[in-house]
Amino acid sequence: MKIFTKLFIVFFITAYFPIFCIAQDLNFNSVSNRMQSAINELSRGLQNKKFDTMVRPYDIETMGFVTQRSVSSMGIILSMKFYFSQIFIRTLEYDVSAYEKFLTSANKIKKIGKGLIPLHTIDSLITASWNLKMKATLLNKAQKDKVDVTVETVDDNGGKINHCFVWYSYFLRDDDQHTYKFDKPSTPTTDPISPGKYYIWTEKEGKRGPKTVFYCGDDGRKTRKIYILAPR
Repeated sequence: MKIFTKLFIVFFITAYFPIFCIAQDLNFNSVSNRMQSAINELSRGLQNKKFDTMVRPYDIETMGFVTQRSVSSMGIILSMKFYFSQIFIRTLEYDVSAYEKFLTSANKIKKIGKGLIPLHTIDSLITASWNLKMKATLLNKAQKDKVDVTVETVDDNGGKINHCFVWYSYFLRDDDQHTYKFDKPSTPTTDPISPGKYYIWTEKEGKRGPKTVFYCGDDGRKTRKIYILAPR
């Protein structure tokens, strides 16, 4: 029995220790350092015309707006002196990963000497820059890193539909592993959500309502009330 217990402990540590390490590394200092490194590299690359042959000509101007917006948003985020919640840090890491993916793609193309950065990679970078802008706006105006979002689930005529579950996913992580559900069914139902671009939808009795794009924190308000269609 003692041998079995020891083997179980060894297996548990071996299997799950990397996950514990990843969780411990997900703190504001580590993520913000990655953010600074990525945005500064993006800014230098733009100034040195590194990306000129890697993106379509009409995307060069967009890259300038993205970089300017990113630098400004980063400055506001880094200036805040309070404890950041885990959901804020988690979504910030998703944003930073989009910057890093863009830069990784650019560096690979530079080594090869030819090629274009994929459009979906550029689109993710643009979305991430807007997410940082929304985070900076909420932090600056509301002095909070989450929005208390109240959802009313309704039918096509605006009538309230009760007992719906509300789900949402970060736009940059729209997959089954990164979906979240409000704690209580509607209607209404309220949960704190980190600033950024999301998909949000309803579910009732095995049926799912249409996905709706939701910009959380873009107006700097610390509370929001939105109406989402229930399943038909």
